[in-house]
Amino acid sequence: MRGLLVKDLRLLAGQKRFFVVVVAIGLFFMLSGQDPIFTVSYCTLLLSFFTASTISYDEFNHGFFYLFSLPVSRKGYVAEKYLFGLLTGGAAWVATTVIGGLYGSMAQEDFLLLEWIAGAVGILVVLVIFLCLTLPVQFKFGSEKGRIVISVGMIALFLGLMAFLKMDGVLEVVAGVAERIASLGTVAVLGVGVLFFAIVVAVSVAASVHIMEKKQLS
Repeated sequence: MRGLLVKDLRLLAGQKRFFVVVVAIGLFFMLSGQDPIFTVSYCTLLLSFFTASTISYDEFNHGFFYLFSLPVSRKGYVAEKYLFGLLTGGAAWVATTVIGGLYGSMAQEDFLLLEWIAGAVGILVVLVIFLCLTLPVQFKFGSEKGRIVISVGMIALFLGLMAFLKMDGVLEVVAGVAERIASLGTVAVLGVGVLFFAIVVAVSVAASVHIMEKKQLS
């Protein structure tokens, strides 16, 4: 796995112009009056997209044939992509959270540190869920088709969710469930959240490993 990480980090180092553009746009949004949490989410999620680019690079010109002729297992390959996505997105998250927090504390009179930390942690959760949803699709369909499948899937999910929420009585049921969960107490809510989070990660990794083990190299 160490060799795969070194390979992907070297690819990452060759994209300096891309990072300069991302940082410049993020700073522009922050300095133009946008909520700094937007910059955190923008940079974190955008840099995590680079994981898909490394998968595309590995596939290019029958690259999997060479890659798996080395002492690299398919399970290890999958684990490295999840780890790499967390490293790239996590590094962007740490940097933008610190910079955004400092800027917000100086520029906003009503800045609340706990509220900022809670929002930043929420972005980190979104990052992990995003990787868990997109990586299996990337492994299954490849980088190009994967983008199309992900885009269509997100649109379908959004439209389906909107249609579901517009059904009679649904909002009242959702509100009732939310109140019941909140009444369990902070510790119980956190416990349920961590359990759900762990299940999502486990299912995603297992699905990705299964896809790669069944994948025909080309």
